[in-house]
Amino acid sequence: MMIGPKGLTNRLNYRDQLCPNGSKEDKSKVLKEIMYHSMGFMHALQNRKKFIHNHPQKIEVAREIIKYRADKKIITFSANTKMAEAIGVGYVYTGKEGKKKNRITIEDFKQLDKGVINSCKLAIEGFDCPGLSVGIVMGVDSSATKAIQSTGRVVRKEGSKYAEMFTLVMENTVEQEWFKKSHPKGDYITIDVENLILLLKGEEWSPYKKKIQNYTYRF
Repeated sequence: MMIGPKGLTNRLNYRDQLCPNGSKEDKSKVLKEIMYHSMGFMHALQNRKKFIHNHPQKIEVAREIIKYRADKKIITFSANTKMAEAIGVGYVYTGKEGKKKNRITIEDFKQLDKGVINSCKLAIEGFDCPGLSVGIVMGVDSSATKAIQSTGRVVRKEGSKYAEMFTLVMENTVEQEWFKKSHPKGDYITIDVENLILLLKGEEWSPYKKKIQNYTYRF
């Protein structure tokens, strides 16, 4: 990697490979070119991740899940505040709201028997709300720790509660690899849009129907 903790060392080594016998001026020019292209590459990766995490179809799918689980207490996990706000249903719990407002939001939501709270990083750790039974993860990265923490907000044992986790993953993108790395145990089922609607309606769906805690929606 040309960016990061070892970025400078790697750039210098690459410069020396490209220009082993060049003058000081030539090496300086090559180093600047390496840095320029490295920054461009990093920006491209960031834009790719933003496009995947903020894809508008994920909003549509989340709203469908919310519609069919309207009698449940639901939490959504977005990658950023903009996505959490865009869902447009229920409470918003993000860093943008401020500590006082977030505290009121949490207390209000805890009193409800059903409803939606849309969050991002704030709710992954330390968010404790009784009654949550549906989680919707709007975008993933390769962190298994984050996946476990977000699932833990929903699947905590409460009597005979049945919990569902829906993870929205874009097919034929790098997000599929991120998901596999963050869920190494493979304890999930991948379904397409037709089967998702059938599942939400409580109808029979293939390849088989069973109680599970984790769904990945493919689109």
